Amino acid sequence: EILMTIKISGELAQLRSCPPEAAWYDEIPESLIGRSAYLMRFQFGLRFRLRMACACAGGIALPLLTLVPDANISFVRISSAVLCFCGEWLERSLFFRAAVVPKMPGGL
Repeated sequence: EILMTIKISGELAQLRSCPPEAAWYDEIPESLIGRSAYLMRFQFGLRFRLRMACACAGGIALPLLTLVPDANISFVRISSAVLCFCGEWLERSLFFRAAVVPKMPGGL
């Protein structure tokens, strides 16, 4: 749970490189991380929010249910693994769609 919290907070910290009102003014940030954050925030926002929901549910909330004495541990483990797998699949999908590559020097 602690590692997932650290991972999610790191990913959310990268979104701060793109201001929330950038889409209103069509201002795309100049930095590579800012452009990726712009894409994740506005172009692929639904997919990013779904990925965060899977990560929070499968990596933080469901593992906390194992502390409850009457919890069905096998159900919690399986559903947590499925949610984490779906979240990681969405993360890979987002990476290959939102990664901005630097242009070649001197290119048009």
